[in-house]
Amino acid sequence: MTASSSPSSSSTVSSKWVRHGQIPILILASLFLFALFTWPLPQYFKEGMISSHRPEVGAPRYVIHGDHLQLMYHFELMKGFITGETPWFHNLYEFNLGDDAATFAPDMYYAPFAWVYALGSIAGYPALGWNLASLFSVAFTLWGTWLLVRRFPAPLPMQMAATVCGVALPYRWVTLLHGSPTGFAMVYVPWILYGLHVSIRDRRMRGGWIAGLCLLMSAWGDIHTFFFVGLLTPFWCLFAFFQQENPKLNPREIRSLCAALSGFIVLGLLVVFQAVYIRAHLSDGSMAGGRTIQEVVLFSPEAGGLWSTDPDHRHNLIYLTYSAVFLVLLSLGMAGFRWRTKDRPAETRVLVLHLLLFAAIATIIFLSLGPRLSLRFGPRYWGWLTRLIPPYAMIRQTTKIFSILPALLAVFVVLPFVGWTPKRSKRLAALALLPLVGMLWESSARMNPTISLVDEGSSAYAAVRENAEARGEAPRALAVVLWPGDSHWASLYQYYAMRDRIRMVNGYRPHVPAGYYENVFRRYLELNQGFASEEILDDLLSRGIRHLILHEDAFPEQVSPFGVSQTLARFLAHPRIRLMTRDHAIWSFEIMEEASPAHQIDTEWEHGAPTRLWHLIHHGKPEEVRVIHDPSAFREHLARLAPGDPPLLLSPYETKHREDLRITLRMRGRGQAQLSFRYGEGDPIPVSGRVESDAWAWVEFPFPAFSGFEHDIEAELRSLEGELDVDLATMLDGPSTLDLAVGERIVIQAPVMFHAGYTDLADNAVVLEPDRAPHGEVVYGPRLILPEGRYQVHFRYRAEGGHGEIGSLRLREPDPGQLDAMPVPGNETTVELTFTQREALPVVFAFTYFRTDTVRVHALEFTRIE
Repeated sequence: MTASSSPSSSSTVSSKWVRHGQIPILILASLFLFALFTWPLPQYFKEGMISSHRPEVGAPRYVIHGDHLQLMYHFELMKGFITGETPWFHNLYEFNLGDDAATFAPDMYYAPFAWVYALGSIAGYPALGWNLASLFSVAFTLWGTWLLVRRFPAPLPMQMAATVCGVALPYRWVTLLHGSPTGFAMVYVPWILYGLHVSIRDRRMRGGWIAGLCLLMSAWGDIHTFFFVGLLTPFWCLFAFFQQENPKLNPREIRSLCAALSGFIVLGLLVVFQAVYIRAHLSDGSMAGGRTIQEVVLFSPEAGGLWSTDPDHRHNLIYLTYSAVFLVLLSLGMAGFRWRTKDRPAETRVLVLHLLLFAAIATIIFLSLGPRLSLRFGPRYWGWLTRLIPPYAMIRQTTKIFSILPALLAVFVVLPFVGWTPKRSKRLAALALLPLVGMLWESSARMNPTISLVDEGSSAYAAVRENAEARGEAPRALAVVLWPGDSHWASLYQYYAMRDRIRMVNGYRPHVPAGYYENVFRRYLELNQGFASEEILDDLLSRGIRHLILHEDAFPEQVSPFGVSQTLARFLAHPRIRLMTRDHAIWSFEIMEEASPAHQIDTEWEHGAPTRLWHLIHHGKPEEVRVIHDPSAFREHLARLAPGDPPLLLSPYETKHREDLRITLRMRGRGQAQLSFRYGEGDPIPVSGRVESDAWAWVEFPFPAFSGFEHDIEAELRSLEGELDVDLATMLDGPSTLDLAVGERIVIQAPVMFHAGYTDLADNAVVLEPDRAPHGEVVYGPRLILPEGRYQVHFRYRAEGGHGEIGSLRLREPDPGQLDAMPVPGNETTVELTFTQREALPVVFAFTYFRTDTVRVHALEFTRIE
């Protein structure tokens, strides 16, 4: 086998139309690939962007949160620098506590993709800019992979198949379509390998400058891609060096190599300085000390994702495709075949290099599984790895190493065919082109993207800007919900803040600035539950932060012990918080210097239904909890406690004390239970309760009094007397419904339930709009404990169009099999049904919204009839 890879030898095995028409063909191929993998995006190229590679039921809707918005925020910063809207290298619009100078952050902000975005979005179409940047990444990935593969002069069908391997693996497209910086920055990997190969094999300086420039830009674009391609570089350089027929390492060759690699060396030094800066920056933030193994396990994939054909497998991004596996086996078979039939010494060298590539690919797949690989061995080997390569301690998503896999796989597929002229070229073409088509089909079939439309902004954010400008101040705001800083929900705040250039206290980064968690998140956390103390409001005003913005439809269960209605009601009723406006689900408020009753708006919402239920078999140390299977228990399992047993551990939500605040446990047995509350570093405060029932009964444990807002609350449940069974706990605030008598009725107004959409104060309805709310169970509740009996339920609503089915209603808890889902017709205003409550358990009815009409959900009414 000849190992030559000069342009002249490469051209002898390619057709004239390939040699003379590469650029037009690559452009057309890029457009084809982009359309194939992103359809139906081409229909919305100017007004929509992809938020996920999997479909959402219904037509596109506006501003879906996710990583795509977070990355677009940084693209917008670059556009702001270019247009003069934002001072150069100032990240003004996130994590801004009132000092603009502190937001100075020198960076390249994902150049050159941000430059491409700026060109497309300056005319007022940010989605167009985003899509052009995505297309740019795809086109240059295809071009770079093709150039890399052409370095290995093989039959054209194998070069085409190898190129497809390098651009069509699902991981490449999943990351791109989700808006991950890795999906964009993967473009640099084939160019770096190509440039190094040109420098080492051909001794050409241009290759070193290409590789060095792309390595530098990979550090600008994605730290994961930069890190992993940096680990790959020494291996690749050795591979390229020993691919020569007579590799020598004498002083003359060393000088020649250094000259050829001079560009890579010069730019590499710049990369080193940047890496040192990045590492120092990360050490000051939330990633100081690296990731914990538990965190890495949480974000590591399962091995089943490698071969699962289920496109909705939760680890499907590492799917290899069976077509790629076939090409790998074909390549291995070809290497073995040629080793047995050709010049043994030359073929042995190529076979060894081929097997080394195979070992590298296997290592990448192995490392992608992280510590989840084995419950016993995984954490141990991960500890060894992070000690051997310390920067690995910063890696949370182990699958990011897949960023270097496609380019290596392309070289692996083509290498054994170098210099081979088959006698039966048609058979080879079939062997290569069939899996090529198969890979395109396998990968693209898994991509059925969700389109997120881009709106022109929110009048709620615009009101903040206008109010601040009228005062001669810079617009500053804090958005609710507050997150620790790394939640993709905050991408909504980033998007709208950027549209109106609002300086936000909140932000969204994989690594959160130093001090944010303690000095901002914990300091202002009680605002999530609507508690706005005088100290918090005065502190915000002292920083020039005069506005609060509440995203009603971005309030998931885990952020508060109670729903968004309590937060909204407390803001509306606060004498120092003035409602400015509401735009769909976004509410903007002004913080006033002085209290005034004129700012207060009373609401009629009652019932502090809990957001979560704790299934107590999962609390405590698993090896110490006695778990009993029992069909009568919640989800058929309970925990059994006896005096002297280790306690069950609860972690109630952080909250402010109220008189009705309590933990309610479902228990049975005869004896005495003790729930010991601990606030922060204080001593445990025991609260006891008697259990005298062989049937399941609810026992309430009121929170011991504490002052202010308590962040750190723990509780331990023990049996002081008798053997007690326990299976379920809730955190309640408000009246109990356990004493609901026959004939009594309770009305749960829609805002009290968990919901998407927004609340209309005019009639206390939750409004769901087809272009804003997702398809699914978007209104559900009330999760209150109803006593045993038979109930009549009325679901009250109104649809604007009044035609067809607008959704369905089902009993989700506690007995979902009791009732079939009932259609909700658009020409009615009430759905009536009856159900039997066989045990006193929390009840949840869920409304599935079909997105066919604007719907106003008013209330859910329960009447006990037996």
